[in-house]
Amino acid sequence: MLLQAVAVVVIHQGKTLLVRRARGRPAEGYWTPVTGKPEARESLPDAARREVFEEVGLAVIVEGEVHRCEAVGAPYELVWFLARCTEDPGPLRLARDEVSEARWCSWEEAAMLLPMFDATRDFYRKHPIS
Repeated sequence: MLLQAVAVVVIHQGKTLLVRRARGRPAEGYWTPVTGKPEARESLPDAARREVFEEVGLAVIVEGEVHRCEAVGAPYELVWFLARCTEDPGPLRLARDEVSEARWCSWEEAAMLLPMFDATRDFYRKHPIS
């Protein structure tokens, strides 16, 4: 049985937030949604909310699960959640030990970022959400 981790598709004004994983982290240099593992006894939606706040400093409302897939190169099932900002995001506060860069993108722009895992690209190509 695979462990579970979250991938959080943050939406604001029709754009989605992608982060570039920091040097020395799993998936170094790859563009992904905010991701992370739940802490002990933490629900997956709570983990999604916490990871977004820790990695980019945004408060979000987690609206629900939108996708599942296996992580590449790790024994995890990624449970994807849709989340929306609770207020205007303003400048992001990146956790530099986890995120080297962040970018708001249209769905089409998100699917074209490199490098990106095929499963992530497929999500952005097949699940347009506004």
